[in-house]
Amino acid sequence: MIGKISFILVPLIIISALNMVQIMLINKNSYPPNIPIRLAFIDIATLIQFLLFYLLAIYKRKEIQLHARYMVCTILGPLIPALTRLLFRFPSIDNFNKSLNISYIIIEIVLLLLIVDDSRSGKIKLPYVLALILFILQHLLMNFVSELEWLNKIIDAFAELRF
Repeated sequence: MIGKISFILVPLIIISALNMVQIMLINKNSYPPNIPIRLAFIDIATLIQFLLFYLLAIYKRKEIQLHARYMVCTILGPLIPALTRLLFRFPSIDNFNKSLNISYIIIEIVLLLLIVDDSRSGKIKLPYVLALILFILQHLLMNFVSELEWLNKIIDAFAELRF
């Protein structure tokens, strides 16, 4: 039943999230320089990861261990904004960039621990390894996204699309 409901909820989540990214980009002048492009990159990459892991979970729905792991991976991306906000409560984490990078590191450590746990059972399964690779790539790229002219053009073009 939950799986069937997800066929309605997931497209609604994706559409509403893309709409929020567009609203942010349309109003980018009210943000500090380069922040909207960076956040748009993070949001879009996170949505792509979310959708990838969701689709893989559906594809592997009869293999419970893989299905469960892919579903776990769907929640990791959306945890980053929450962690970023939470980390601002620590006195030594005094800026957005530091908080955001630490949030990614926390997710990457969690994935490493999940991989280690898998290895103790005798076999490392693909979901957590794939997630770790994608999160590391996203983490590295997000720090340089404002310097990538071609990506900025794609994000600006996305802002002009109408859904």
